[in-house]
Amino acid sequence: MIGHEMGDAGYSAVSVSNWELGRNKINVDDRLVLVSIISILHRFGGISTAEEADAFLHSGNYRGLNSDERQQIFASSAEATTEPVQAPSAEPEMDIALSLERSRELILLARVERSWITGVLEDADYQFAEIPLTAHSVPAAVSHVWPEMTPPPTNPEQFALDETTLVRLFAASDASLLILGGAGAGKTFTMLRLVRGLLKRAVADPRQPIPVVLSLSSWAERRRPVSDWLVDELATKYHIPRPIGRTWLQEDRIALFLDGLDVLPPPLIAPCLQAINQFRQEFGFIGVVVASRTAAYFDADALLDCGLAVELDPVPTEEAGRFLAQQDPEQIDSGRTFILDPALVDLVHSPLALKIITSLTQGDPASPVSVNDVSATDEETYLKSLIGRYVEEILAHPFGATQYPASDLRRWLAWLAGRMKEHNQTELLVENVQPSWLPSDPWRWFYMLLTRLVDGLIIGLIMWLLLHHLHLVHPGLPLGLTRPFERADGISSGAQDLFWLLGVNALLGILVAFVQMFLYEHNPLATHFQLTPWQRRHGQILIVGIVVFVVAYLTSFQLGEPIPMLFWALIEAIIFMLFGRFIHGYRYRAEVRHTIALNWSWRRVKMGLVASALLAALIELIEFSYHVDNGIWKTFLAYTVVGVLLGGLSGERMATSVRPNEGMVRAYRNARTATMVALPVMSVLSLLLWGTEELVFTILLVLTCTATFYGGSKVGNH
Repeated sequence: MIGHEMGDAGYSAVSVSNWELGRNKINVDDRLVLVSIISILHRFGGISTAEEADAFLHSGNYRGLNSDERQQIFASSAEATTEPVQAPSAEPEMDIALSLERSRELILLARVERSWITGVLEDADYQFAEIPLTAHSVPAAVSHVWPEMTPPPTNPEQFALDETTLVRLFAASDASLLILGGAGAGKTFTMLRLVRGLLKRAVADPRQPIPVVLSLSSWAERRRPVSDWLVDELATKYHIPRPIGRTWLQEDRIALFLDGLDVLPPPLIAPCLQAINQFRQEFGFIGVVVASRTAAYFDADALLDCGLAVELDPVPTEEAGRFLAQQDPEQIDSGRTFILDPALVDLVHSPLALKIITSLTQGDPASPVSVNDVSATDEETYLKSLIGRYVEEILAHPFGATQYPASDLRRWLAWLAGRMKEHNQTELLVENVQPSWLPSDPWRWFYMLLTRLVDGLIIGLIMWLLLHHLHLVHPGLPLGLTRPFERADGISSGAQDLFWLLGVNALLGILVAFVQMFLYEHNPLATHFQLTPWQRRHGQILIVGIVVFVVAYLTSFQLGEPIPMLFWALIEAIIFMLFGRFIHGYRYRAEVRHTIALNWSWRRVKMGLVASALLAALIELIEFSYHVDNGIWKTFLAYTVVGVLLGGLSGERMATSVRPNEGMVRAYRNARTATMVALPVMSVLSLLLWGTEELVFTILLVLTCTATFYGGSKVGNH
């Protein structure tokens, strides 16, 4: 029965059995999974009290339930004790299908909780639980579809911003809410409180939408429709494959929480609001919550089309004074400085400023914060001075040992902050760093030349291994690339072929670098044609393929028969195009591609089969023209297996955990997984078809290709 219930919640009976037998252990960060298990055990009598639940968690080295989790499990179950226990469903096939979909949803729920609730909200909630935040409605801040039917504004309603009230406001606003406030007023904090409440509902009820937190700062990068931007953000921020993200969008399975509208450049705020309004017209059943500074929002020449707008109230002076006194009684004089000084009193109305003041007053007792520490002429400058003092305090007491002086750290942090602002990013992730972060064009040119030179050397090695393979399995084909040249004494023909191919492909790589630098910087496809980003990217790949094909054929057609050399140049072009498709991007800001967990794709298997069958047919036609019979079935078998592997391993799936900068680790894991799948298959096939002579070269070829295409190249680019 537990297995069945966990299947409905997103986990099969096999998964539960593996946990029970100790084969797998639930990650300590997956609180949603642990809470779900305890809820089910409590529902069926396995756990009766919160104390038993804590003992159960402690036995597995997990922390006990907090107050919200206790309320969720034991209060809700007390209301439903009279309901009969439902018998397991007699439709296991439907249960399995539901389990797959629900497990994906639970993965996203866990990621949102780990990234925003555990990682951000719980820390802020712990520090500012004593500060009672309030807000009031702002009817004039939203547009109305029927303005003539909108009631005239009255005295704005004021309410507390606890979790229950926020969930009620979200429902009353038709799942469309605007949160306004001053700098540091607690807009993100309030939004995350609402996210936490909706997360609980989404875990308990699969029919509820999944709250997803995103920063609007990245929208300014390309200013696309919100639906397209959302699918890409789900892929890059939460590692949700784009087909799954688009399906959830079309099925209204998510609710959007958009922070940082005021971070956008002022001229882009109005277009962004218009894009959100257009999105709401197309996807009217999807909940949308937007947070922004009040001044930045009203300065824009547009209003958000939503059900309700609220503005956070400043923290009352009395509450701020009481909070500062509670944090550190020994530093109460420092807190009183801010309360009594007319120039500083406005600072304590902001929770962010209160946090900074608290950190400073709890620092060195001999150096409490005072007016002299933040001498300035206005509130904003005071706040900047406070932040500067706060940074100095943090750098003076680093979290770990460092060999770098504080001045260097400050300069590097300022440089990173500048690049993040230029690229509309609010979170620093290594996988988001692109060549556009480099300080000048010469640095970007150096990056392009270096990476494409490495590409050329890798392709040269791949072409040499392919040449050896073709010499072995198709000995009748005239493919002696260095045959016209005089052999050097003491150097074998294979070594000379290797040096020749490495040199030629290194030059081709440099040529590709210049072609792509021109395309990146001048962007002729976007200038002269109205193309989508997908069309532009694949158009650039096609241009690279044509250039490589022409140059490769012109440099090799005199080295052998025309038709085999034409075939050889085609292979060169295809491999360079594959590098452009799977490894590189189409502009400096999107050069290093994000990595999503590897999966098997039957749909792409069909594409791989078709491509490999065409390649095998081309090889057989060339052999037939030279009256070579080497076994058609061997050619088709070998190439179709390669096509199945390349196509199938190009799928994407949702992984069970995502942490900051995990893209680099995921790239390594993908390369390892692809190698573990492809190497045994190709090794056995090589032994069966060609014997031990080809085995070593097959292993080298598989290792080179899997390490390059499935992750290693991304790490190298960074």
